[in-house]
Amino acid sequence: MPAPPESGRAFGTLILPPEHAMTAKRLRINIPGFGALTGRYQHDWATGATTYTVTGPRVAGTFVIRHNPRTLVPVPGADRNRGASTPCEVLDVDAPQVHVQYGGGNKPDFLDYERDDLPRVNGITLCGGTGIDVDRMRERRLRGRDVNVRRGRYYRSVPEATQERTAVVLHGLVAHWAGRPENYALRLACCRDYAADRGRVASAKLGVDRAWERVEVARRELEREQAWVGQLAEAAAMPPAVVAGGEAGGDNPN
Repeated sequence: MPAPPESGRAFGTLILPPEHAMTAKRLRINIPGFGALTGRYQHDWATGATTYTVTGPRVAGTFVIRHNPRTLVPVPGADRNRGASTPCEVLDVDAPQVHVQYGGGNKPDFLDYERDDLPRVNGITLCGGTGIDVDRMRERRLRGRDVNVRRGRYYRSVPEATQERTAVVLHGLVAHWAGRPENYALRLACCRDYAADRGRVASAKLGVDRAWERVEVARRELEREQAWVGQLAEAAAMPPAVVAGGEAGGDNPN
């Protein structure tokens, strides 16, 4: 796990106090009508992700919460053909969306069923993840229809009771995450990581584009060489008596 910022050092626009430089903390969340979630949570300051490993009534496992800063905004005149506004993606540190990953580690989405310590709710192992709107959470408690809950490699549905219990757990965890004093620093870290990733993707795309340009130049040179070889082959196949000035041994005007 990457080390957090040093105690008291600037991070983004914030100064993190010493207690926020810890890599792990104990956790207890009391949820009315549900019970208590206990465990630990840990920040990854390189990505802005927070990993929660918790146990509770018929719940156990790891959840990873991360700010989702990607937002579509209309940009006037971005569509040159029509002169209209076109949605463009920007990074917004204040965007209300978060993503919750089921299970720990960095396995890609197509291997999400192999992540570490996948959560078990009502005895059912969850995989994948879900997006959550924090603004909606502030209006009411999350319900089963507000979250994506699937199980198994082929994303089979789960019983309604499991859907509802998972929603209650996620509401408690996301509310804890959003209420942390270091939350803004986490969201800044997430934006920075997204921006760096975009830079890597853009650099890689530029490299690929330049490679294709070199391939295209080489292809045109190869076509010219093949045409020249074809012309030489045609000349070599011509009868020996045929020359550029006519037939050898023809009438001599002198």
